[in-house]
Amino acid sequence: MSTRAIIALHSFNISGVLTQSLICAKHLITKGFDVTVVGRHGRYGDHLFRREGIKTFTEGSQDLHHTLRSFRDDVAILICESIFAESVFAPIAQALPRAPKMLRVHEEVNDDLLAQGLWQYSIQRDLAEIFPEFDLVIFPSEHTKRFYESLARRMTHGQRWLVIPNTINEEMTASGAGIHNGFRVLQLGSVSQRKNPLLTLTAFELFLDCYKPSNVELLFVGCRNANTRERDYVRLLRKEINAKNLAPYVKITPTHLFPGKDIFEASAVTLHSSSECSPTVFLEANFFGKNVIGPNIGGIAEIVTESVNGHLFEYGDCSAQARLIGQLYEQRQSLPTSIPRITEYYYSRFSNTLFFERIDAAIEELQLANN
Repeated sequence: MSTRAIIALHSFNISGVLTQSLICAKHLITKGFDVTVVGRHGRYGDHLFRREGIKTFTEGSQDLHHTLRSFRDDVAILICESIFAESVFAPIAQALPRAPKMLRVHEEVNDDLLAQGLWQYSIQRDLAEIFPEFDLVIFPSEHTKRFYESLARRMTHGQRWLVIPNTINEEMTASGAGIHNGFRVLQLGSVSQRKNPLLTLTAFELFLDCYKPSNVELLFVGCRNANTRERDYVRLLRKEINAKNLAPYVKITPTHLFPGKDIFEASAVTLHSSSECSPTVFLEANFFGKNVIGPNIGGIAEIVTESVNGHLFEYGDCSAQARLIGQLYEQRQSLPTSIPRITEYYYSRFSNTLFFERIDAAIEELQLANN
């Protein structure tokens, strides 16, 4: 039986999807697969795969063409990492039509959301026509599965849709990090319109006005040079920070793949996203025992259990987000005592061990169904 696996990415840009893909690729190697990864050009991400001994190609390269031709039908599984990777995946699938095909969904998008330009990439085809091309579709949350069930017009015979919650890179390390002396709120993720740092900034300003605290900070980690929209949004955010006289309290720093130090030093991790499947940053925060504060949208409510590992508010309600930040600020002295409980919560639901067991069972069943 073949042990070749090909993973298609929308790009090698550092992102939560790339992290998920790297975890999946490394695990497949431990199971004896010969893994090849294909993506668009990006910043640094391909080096991470090559460092793990994983072959990488960029779409359309002559080397990729020769490699696919040499594989012929000797491929155990083709994996498309995100709907946005479908244009990278399509020519690979066409070259290897008999290989089992799996799609992992990492975003909730429809025509209205795509028209808003909330993502770096676009989708060239009707979403309802993409899903039937896969033997197996994996969603990170029940909410996301229901979201696409409402869009799909047909399913092919024998196709399966499964929910397998995401996991994180548990090899993240906080080595060299120290506990932040003050109270630090962290928003981790691309500094872009979809993540709405401007709403978090408004909430933080309300928190400051109410508590008049000392030694507090809001840190946005995720500033990228990905496209004009994101660069313009970062400029807008900096302008708003200065207009509100919040520069002494707010920092913006670039994105990077291993945010362990940032999370370790944070008092709380927040988002005010307008669209989320299952934010990896909340899993990373819980891994380090940190409370999360997020809007009740997408699959976030499937991660957050109120007052156990974090808190939820209605999207757009900056006052509620500010109140929850203030609640954790009032509890700041006792927050370290909740770290073991929150970490255990992560391990009981989202650990690497659980994810690998679920993904192994899904791939085994997919291979059996196609033999």
